[in-house]
Amino acid sequence: MSYDSIYISPHEDDAVLSCGGKIASEHKNKKILIITIFGRPSEITSKKFARRKKAFDEYETRNIEDSGAMEFLNVDYVRLEYPELFFRGSLLTLIFPTIDVKKNDLYSDLYIKLKSLITEHLSSNGYVFFPLAIGAHRDHLITFQVGKALTNENRENLFFYEDIPYVFVPYYFMYRMNNLCMNDERQNIVKQIVSINSYFSEVYGYSKVLSLIPLFFVVLIHVVCIKRKSNIKINEMEPYVFEVKETDFFKKISAIQQYKSQLKLLFGNDSVSSIEKRLREYSQKINSAIFYQERCWKIY
Repeated sequence: MSYDSIYISPHEDDAVLSCGGKIASEHKNKKILIITIFGRPSEITSKKFARRKKAFDEYETRNIEDSGAMEFLNVDYVRLEYPELFFRGSLLTLIFPTIDVKKNDLYSDLYIKLKSLITEHLSSNGYVFFPLAIGAHRDHLITFQVGKALTNENRENLFFYEDIPYVFVPYYFMYRMNNLCMNDERQNIVKQIVSINSYFSEVYGYSKVLSLIPLFFVVLIHVVCIKRKSNIKINEMEPYVFEVKETDFFKKISAIQQYKSQLKLLFGNDSVSSIEKRLREYSQKINSAIFYQERCWKIY
């Protein structure tokens, strides 16, 4: 079957979180496919950490929730079921996620797999959406690298969406744009720590005092490692903003609510008002005159 839009989702909820409004508006007259890459826990690693049953129970729960969201949005989906970062990464790659992203058998295999699926299922005038990898989660970075490699093959129909909830965090968007050589903003590291600390304290209720030490390392990793210029050659990035109607915005929220086990981790609260607040705040930073929008980027 051919699809008008294919969304590449590193984990079960990423495409819905980041592009759910666009998906809700598109499904009325377009065929949509969501391809989820990571999610399966590694049986060997789970045994090693004596977490096998819990890991697989959580995996099944997330799959059920994801199926509910896909059915609610009336879209087709495929799960590739590669193991998530926690179950395959070394301590070094967990701490410094940008290290040798492409020097990895998983990257090569994923590139071949996604290229084949896109070639087989994308309509002649269709579009593909990959994550921009804001937040530097290694799973998102690998997925981004595959998308960037495909753009190098002159695919004019590829876009990169801003990753929710990572884009909510102060400075994370700036870090990623610096890393992609699109700007070189420099701001006081203390100011960054204070701002990020305030965000996590407000959203998750963390102690502003106790969280200062781990947050220092979070910012340090972004400034030293993520802010370091990437080896990706990018000449230009062009933003594309998709305005979402109010009805489709609330449909997106309803789809997000299907991921019950993840809501507190994503938004600090599982209430509709909390989800709406975070999404609207993000949208208003793009353009306060529009009720809600989602932004993607074309990379050249």
